Amino acid sequence: MHTSAHLPHTTTATGSVRRLRTLLVGLLAAAAGLVGVVLVPSTAHAAADTAPVASSFDTQVLAATNAQRKRHGLRPLRMTSCPDRYANSWTRHLASRDTMYHQALRPIMRNCGLRAAGENLAWRGGSMTATQVVRMWMNSPGHRRNILTARYKYIGIDAWRSTDTGRVYAGQVFGG
Repeated sequence: MHTSAHLPHTTTATGSVRRLRTLLVGLLAAAAGLVGVVLVPSTAHAAADTAPVASSFDTQVLAATNAQRKRHGLRPLRMTSCPDRYANSWTRHLASRDTMYHQALRPIMRNCGLRAAGENLAWRGGSMTATQVVRMWMNSPGHRRNILTARYKYIGIDAWRSTDTGRVYAGQVFGG
């Protein structure tokens, strides 16, 4: 049984076509049985209690992400407060509702003064290390593209656990 899911998400001023293409590829993969879990927003779930994942998780995800960027000749991403606030509030929201879907990126671009934004999300039952989540993202073309996008300069990272299910929800918000 597939116990984890991760969804890439990218928006630029002209990224609507790319976003639609990514959605269609994901739907085709799901229809073909290539994706074990398709998650959609649900209002049927009552809000669950959440607990923050260790603060060192964010630092470790940043280090693992920047190690991947360095391997590919890219500059490291800098953790900044505006994308980090969005990563924090969104992963906490997902954990509290025990669901998975992307937040709108245009408000992040507008409120953080960015020209481009992207988001990587992942969830997993039980524990999830920083190395595991970055490896999952690097093994997925859409997530990998977000991590290795040269125009991204900034990142926010956070993770929360649903105390009801034990699932860990992790997210990266990229900006450039």
